[in-house]
Amino acid sequence: MDPYDPAAHSEYYEQVRETRESVLLSLGQTKRYADRIPLQTMTPRGDLCSSRYCLVHPGQDYLVYAPYGGVSGNPVNIELDLQQYSGGFAVEWFNPRLDQTHVEQKPLPPGRVRLVAPFVGDAVLYLRSQR
Repeated sequence: MDPYDPAAHSEYYEQVRETRESVLLSLGQTKRYADRIPLQTMTPRGDLCSSRYCLVHPGQDYLVYAPYGGVSGNPVNIELDLQQYSGGFAVEWFNPRLDQTHVEQKPLPPGRVRLVAPFVGDAVLYLRSQR
């Protein structure tokens, strides 16, 4: 089932050879997040974030993907509705293209907040409550 494995599917391998490394990198990045965040408690809530790609455990965890972020050469801005929740959050930005993470602790007010990525391009934002 994996056309990225030349031993298993040599007839398809040449068609996907150029994208193989980036696909495998993306799968590994996704697995790292899945292994450490509580996905079982999160639900899709596209209405709570400007990118529409958002998994949420309200007041606890927010995972947001912003594809094509900063195409204009500026970092991506994500608006997120924390609803009635506020307090200290670990704010983690992940740059999937460079496989780099930037983490900071910051208090966030309840309601809509705007967060700006510290880089240009696709972005993943993970907020984790510090309560």
